[in-house]
Amino acid sequence: MNSLSMLLMLFTVFSLATGQVLFKLGAVELTGESVSELVYSFISNVYLIAVVFLYGLTIISWLWILKKTPLSVAYPMTAASYIVVPVLCHYILGERISLNMMVGFALIFLGIVFIAWK
Repeated sequence: MNSLSMLLMLFTVFSLATGQVLFKLGAVELTGESVSELVYSFISNVYLIAVVFLYGLTIISWLWILKKTPLSVAYPMTAASYIVVPVLCHYILGERISLNMMVGFALIFLGIVFIAWK
């Protein structure tokens, strides 16, 4: 993986993770019982609009990565977002990180290293 692809992979991982936090923040603010109320609540929700824009950029980044990197190598790298999401949630939402989660993070990291190792 060349340096541009690696940078785009890091962008993809962090944007996927950031998107999940934005989804959570946006979901908390959703209101409405009818479909029209829910749609209005969605389109007026800053967090959800931001995540749509962010994921649009992520798609472009991901397409570049797939053009330059085998899917069997690129896709497992996205597992790093399973580490980044809880860390962001800890700092942004105040969610707790347990010892079990930290062990899981280490296993995910080791898996990524083994897959990417050449």
